[in-house]
Amino acid sequence: MARLTDTQLVMLSTAGARDDRAVHPLADTLTAGKGTLAPALRGLLKRGLIAEAPAPAGSQPWREGETGERLTLVITDAGLDAIGLGAEGAGETSVPTTTPQAGSATVSPKSSKSESVLKLLRRKRGATVCALQEVTGWQPHTVRAALSGFRKKGVTIEREKNGRGETVYRSRGA
Repeated sequence: MARLTDTQLVMLSTAGARDDRAVHPLADTLTAGKGTLAPALRGLLKRGLIAEAPAPAGSQPWREGETGERLTLVITDAGLDAIGLGAEGAGETSVPTTTPQAGSATVSPKSSKSESVLKLLRRKRGATVCALQEVTGWQPHTVRAALSGFRKKGVTIEREKNGRGETVYRSRGA
């Protein structure tokens, strides 16, 4: 799969963190598919990472269908896989990875990024967003979306501040 732009990654990560899986682009993209985000949305639609679905009552539609039905955009299973939140291929992501610094944890080629995140969360000291970024190569918003995805799958994730004032995430028995 071709690389995704930062805008597309933010859209997918945000949608992946929502219960309804809805993609909520800015208002200027919702008017007849025009605006600054429309090309990014069209690219995601073309790749099958998002799809049109009936819009819930009271929400602003992406567009109206030929028969007048109101349509919104939702992330697909392929979209969740692309950002590492899907059940299959959770570690397969088009997010560019960074080269780890000396002494940092690395992801084994045999394990997925999601498994590595869970491993760090299970540690007694837990993990900060920065530590999770270092292991996965993900942006902070993608790390947070992954944490939301784990919560939706029933993983209990605790959040607290450490002595340096950093937010630490920890999972017990996940």
